[in-house]
Amino acid sequence: MNKNPFGEPQLGKRGLYPTLGSAKERNLVVDKLLWLLAYSDGTCDVIDIADRLNMPAKELKSEIEQLVKAGLLEKV
Repeated sequence: MNKNPFGEPQLGKRGLYPTLGSAKERNLVVDKLLWLLAYSDGTCDVIDIADRLNMPAKELKSEIEQLVKAGLLEKV
């Protein structure tokens, strides 16, 4: 669940903006981080979010771990 649902998540301050890879790859990572935060409202699980994004849930694993480590998501 998103621990800070209101306001800007401040990804840069938390070192979550990727620095390696192509611009397209970096943008996809940022998009996944923001989508996870937007949809993690307590009503959707990871499978629901992955379905909404039309991607396998395992493709979100790395971003989920980053958000949990940064204190923006908590496992419920």
